[in-house]
Amino acid sequence: MVLVTGFLGAGKTTLLNRLLSLPEFRERELAVVINEFGPIGVDGDLVRPGAYAKYEINKGSLFCICVKTDFLSTLEAIAATGPDMVLVEATGVAETRDLLGFVDEPHLRDRFHIEADLCVVDALNFTKVAPNLLAAQSQVRWADGIVLNKCDLVEPADLEKLKTVLASLNPVAPLTAVSFARIPEGFVTSLTHHPCPEPPAQVPPQAIFSASFETQNPVRRTAFLELLEGLRRNILRLKGQVDFGDGAVFVELVNDVLMEKPAVGDRPGTRIVVVAWNMRQAELEAAFRSALEG
Repeated sequence: MVLVTGFLGAGKTTLLNRLLSLPEFRERELAVVINEFGPIGVDGDLVRPGAYAKYEINKGSLFCICVKTDFLSTLEAIAATGPDMVLVEATGVAETRDLLGFVDEPHLRDRFHIEADLCVVDALNFTKVAPNLLAAQSQVRWADGIVLNKCDLVEPADLEKLKTVLASLNPVAPLTAVSFARIPEGFVTSLTHHPCPEPPAQVPPQAIFSASFETQNPVRRTAFLELLEGLRRNILRLKGQVDFGDGAVFVELVNDVLMEKPAVGDRPGTRIVVVAWNMRQAELEAAFRSALEG
């Protein structure tokens, strides 16, 4: 089993697609598990197609006790099909140490073992989120390999400072600095897994919640952008498709930067997941319903 961890927006799905393209994984019989912190699956639509079994868990953080039963059931289903490799993409607010305890359940410990935990780090935004969000730090601390992503967006001097910060958190994990998650062949297979000595967290992520929204009505672009501006300090991540009146487009908000590109697939309407913090969930839901349906 190979784990893909990393905070919201770091590029985990992009890395997963890269792994699926590499010979060392493409030539194996694979199962892929995708977890999102919300009930609407978005990342599953973004994963490249292939000859592998795909499982989605869209209830909460995979590394949280709240979805332990779902994850164990998924592993049991995978074990029954007998693939020789499982790739797991965890939600960005995951606590790495929880999954290690799940895999060590008596009825699973002889059927699965972790080959490597890959942590994707957003070179542009890591130092903005890590001081206040402990999961971002622990993901780096217990990684077997670090993928420092989006290096094309950072000045060389700032990149070297970040490498020093990451080395202070985890001095033993090999690091590869890349853009668009283009890790070199053999990087993953060269890693050695080191068990995490900390006990499982088994608690929901700190002050973080997710909300999902769907509508078939066209969304006014100005109202949507005004909403994001008003909540920019509370939204950690937004991802999905929005129909602004001329067909759905894929939108993604990471650290105040809104990106827009062609939608994946042909499903109509608006379907988005929002991860937010430091506000009441009911307040966020009311604001989005007003903007999307008003």
